[in-house]
Amino acid sequence: MTWLVTLGTSVLLVLSSLFAGTVRFFYHSTPPATAPSVATTTRIVTTATTTTPQAETPTPILTSDGYKSGYYRDSRTIYYYFGSYSVPVLGADPTTFAAIGNIITGGYAKDKNNVYLLGKPLPGIDPATFTFISTDVPIPTESDYPGAYATQAYAKDKWHVYSVDTGSIYPPTIIAGADSATFTPLFDTNNKITDYSKDKNTVYYLWTIISGADPATFVPVYASVGYWESIGKDNKNVYYSAWVSGPIGSGDQPQSSQISGADPETFAVIGSGQTGSYSKDKNHVYFGASVVQGADPETFILNLNTSIDARDKNHSYVNGQKVQ
Repeated sequence: MTWLVTLGTSVLLVLSSLFAGTVRFFYHSTPPATAPSVATTTRIVTTATTTTPQAETPTPILTSDGYKSGYYRDSRTIYYYFGSYSVPVLGADPTTFAAIGNIITGGYAKDKNNVYLLGKPLPGIDPATFTFISTDVPIPTESDYPGAYATQAYAKDKWHVYSVDTGSIYPPTIIAGADSATFTPLFDTNNKITDYSKDKNTVYYLWTIISGADPATFVPVYASVGYWESIGKDNKNVYYSAWVSGPIGSGDQPQSSQISGADPETFAVIGSGQTGSYSKDKNHVYFGASVVQGADPETFILNLNTSIDARDKNHSYVNGQKVQ
């Protein structure tokens, strides 16, 4: 009996102990009636706004007569356009950059530091004093001579006078010894600029001296298609000027010579043949600077719509040579 009491007591103790543990478990699992205070922080997120600059459209820089010079600018850079693509003009000063001259000198520009041709600086030329001479006159058209067109211009700075071929990529050529104070381009009777010029002492063909020519009385007479040959005269002589083959490797060079025996008073140009010009005076017919032997000046005319250049009452001619 005693062992039953003891066993019962033990069971009760165990059950009591288990019950107490369960109560403690549930007690600690139940949240308190009042929630503990918790420190809270409000986070402010700031998003940086980046503004992408709008791309600038370069604007054209115009020549003095309102034509596009080939140069363009935006607020920071000068560009030169070659057809559909452009290159920046390195080192150009946007504040002082300007096109120089007119439509036939559109590839030229300058700023406070340099003179530029087609976007490239030209060393040795003074930008402060560099200017084109008489580019504001009409230029030859295909109806003038006939067929002539101008690529010739002249310029000067404080050091030199320059011959400028505006139709090429080559820089200006110094006219050695030219007097800038009295230098002037020469124009034909239609007020079109020619390849001839002069100062108080000398007559020039492009950048070369015409030996013996008198600047006081010299006048241009003729310029061919493309200006490959020109003719001028003074009160004593007639001069033929053309591009001729220079020394091997040097290319063509401008050269002038007297048309021997030509009479300046009666000299007149007839026109261009297939490869050169015909002219005449009271005594002879000339092809370039040479006499056309046997030609009759009174009846000599061009005859370009056939296989020959010209004819007179006696013969037909090709390139200054009698053919029948």
